[in-house]
Amino acid sequence: MSATFPDDIMWLAQRHGQDWRDEELLAAVHWLTSLVPTAEWDRRAADVAARYQAAKAEWSQERRVPLFDPADQIAWYVLQARCYGDPKFRPDFFEPEGFRIAPVFTRIGQLLSALKAIVGAEERAARLMTQGKSQPDDGIYELLIAGTYKRRGWERVEFVPETPIAKQPDLFVDRGRSQWAVECKRAGRSGYAKDERNAGERMARQAHDRSRAQQRPIVVMVRFAAELVNLPEDYLAQKVDQFASGTRPHEWSDDYSRGVVADADMRALRRVLQHDDIYFGSSRMFQLLVGSYEPSIDFTVSGDWVPAEGRPLHATSVRPCELSRMA
Repeated sequence: MSATFPDDIMWLAQRHGQDWRDEELLAAVHWLTSLVPTAEWDRRAADVAARYQAAKAEWSQERRVPLFDPADQIAWYVLQARCYGDPKFRPDFFEPEGFRIAPVFTRIGQLLSALKAIVGAEERAARLMTQGKSQPDDGIYELLIAGTYKRRGWERVEFVPETPIAKQPDLFVDRGRSQWAVECKRAGRSGYAKDERNAGERMARQAHDRSRAQQRPIVVMVRFAAELVNLPEDYLAQKVDQFASGTRPHEWSDDYSRGVVADADMRALRRVLQHDDIYFGSSRMFQLLVGSYEPSIDFTVSGDWVPAEGRPLHATSVRPCELSRMA
């Protein structure tokens, strides 16, 4: 890629001011966990923490085992929220998922006084922490909606008691002569989106494997114009092979995509790693390998790294690695 990198990507992590606490987030954690019997929650919290520590050791060896038990996803959410909010646990914060978990818990904390004034909110939160622990997103969303109505001045906000089978709203809200029955609906990722993402990951995996076999660190950047599920799994690997036969970047444009394969420039990454540990495969690593970062793109990074002491998901040094960027 580029022989030089802009100076603004060469920043180093701040060493001071990292002992802050997110008190609103921690208040939300305390409220939610207090709705579960103490002995039961202590057991669940210990289980999710132990599984995470064991998984981190596996991930440091590039064995991407599950980080948590999906049957208790809410316990994983609470663990990551606490890791973000309390500096004692922050070294265990898992950025790729925690970045979306922490703000939600902070918002619940901000709405806590409103939620405590809502009829049925505590019961809904308790059900989220127990009966709905494997699929917590719907319950969290309902709490956020209810708390927002109350905070914005709606005089009566009530959760509608759930009944089996019967179709009914989630909330009743009213303010003066304005009365509404509210049904909370989240837009989730479709099956089509999951299939496309899985197809892209399979293509990227073959490209990474081909680069490793050739012992040549590369960057593959591609913008697709066709559905990925309809392309062969070795589509990107073929581009890597075409690049391997020459010494210059390989550019292409066909009916399915346009892109480029080039040698990876590791200098910026290695320079920053002299001072900072970097989560392997993160947007920060992408930025240092490519020279910029766009939040809307999908990418994968593969390679070997030396895990940082006490933080095995972070690299303290890297050997040649490969990156696939897809848009």
